[in-house]
Amino acid sequence: MGELLALHCARPGAAWALCLPVLLLLLARTLPRAPQVVVGTLELLRGLPAAHTGDGRTRPRIQPWVLVCALGLFFGALAWLGPRSARASPARIWTCVLDRSPSMGFESGAEGAPTRLDVALESACAWLLQASGPDDRVRWVAPGRAALELARDQRPPEAWLGPAADGGEPEWALHDQPGVLWISDREPAVARAHAGLFASGGPAVSGAIAADGHTTWFWEGGELRARPTPRAVAVRVQEPAGRALPAVLERVLAAWCGARGFELARASEAETLLVVELVPESGPVEELVLERDGWRADARGAWPQESGGAELDDEAEDWLLARTPAGAQRPVVRVASGRIRVAGGGRGP
Repeated sequence: MGELLALHCARPGAAWALCLPVLLLLLARTLPRAPQVVVGTLELLRGLPAAHTGDGRTRPRIQPWVLVCALGLFFGALAWLGPRSARASPARIWTCVLDRSPSMGFESGAEGAPTRLDVALESACAWLLQASGPDDRVRWVAPGRAALELARDQRPPEAWLGPAADGGEPEWALHDQPGVLWISDREPAVARAHAGLFASGGPAVSGAIAADGHTTWFWEGGELRARPTPRAVAVRVQEPAGRALPAVLERVLAAWCGARGFELARASEAETLLVVELVPESGPVEELVLERDGWRADARGAWPQESGGAELDDEAEDWLLARTPAGAQRPVVRVASGRIRVAGGGRGP
């Protein structure tokens, strides 16, 4: 019962409206009202009782319509007050998905203006302070960064926010849920159904905007211009002694390179765009289950040697994990700037 009575008003200044139904009832009681009688002859007029005028001995009855109006005014005043339960609402976790594309580091306007990242973040954080509760938390997510969970008035450190030089745009479709905010400098191509968006915008920036193995496209002087690539670009495969890249991966890489004009090679004098490294494995071969983004596949493989192959930098990400029948997990694909490390064997039966 105490919880039901623990209420507060969202608009306490509207309490004066509670006087309106009382005022209406007082007026209906105090103002005299002439009797209503249909007359047609003088004889009927003579038969009317004498009207009381201000002696206070009789009071007019309150009509039903007056009571209905007073009740309506009372409930309207209550709605205006906005009664709320005084119990604290449970803490909520919001999610902010940050675009780390290189364009986020550009200035949002004239020279000296804040970056597009700063403008979008400022808008998102200001909105969160108004929409969230005092105990709410915010989970920050960005490609190439470990997720952070902070208080609603905290901003991620600058080292975590910095734009990526080689990409950094999230897979927006995976983060379209209620309570999620997209932070970018433009409207993503993916349609939103539930997530919110804070986009800073910004003027056009001259420079290279796209490239493949044959052509580089530049935005210059308000026009899109294409220039031939001066030298070949290759995707290089590194394999340990006695092992070869699985045939299915070989076909995928060949198709990807062919569509973009890149050279797929084991050794090449061309400029290397990407290195795909097959990691040596040790231990017994196990049945594995691979799962990611709505797909599932069976495979066989052994645990990768920790010392095998070139080490990745601190921004390396486990892009694909394998699960054994016992429930253990191991990385199958790790990615970093300019390098992909692949561990795994042939397809299971």
